[in-house]
Amino acid sequence: MIHAKVLKAKGVAYGFEIKNHGEPVVCSAVSMLATNFVNSLSEFTDEVFEFDCDENKPGYMKLVMPNMRAGQVNHDADLLFKSFLLGLKAVEENYGGHLKIKEVQ
Repeated sequence: MIHAKVLKAKGVAYGFEIKNHGEPVVCSAVSMLATNFVNSLSEFTDEVFEFDCDENKPGYMKLVMPNMRAGQVNHDADLLFKSFLLGLKAVEENYGGHLKIKEVQ
């Protein structure tokens, strides 16, 4: 099962952490959503972020936006993140036995 954590501070989502592999179609969907979010954040915003995708930890990705965590909300980054979460929630709804999303403060 894939575990996705949505990292929040004061109600604002500032990052995510994804662990594990799962059903191939679900793994592909989650990977594509995360990759597209990271690429869009880089291409379309000036938001500073830290991204970790370790080859030694298959299925692991983590992204943190320090400014958002500190309460400096970037509208474009926030909108892209909400779009990413919308996609993840759709995957969870359709393949709930293979993806679990958890929000952590």
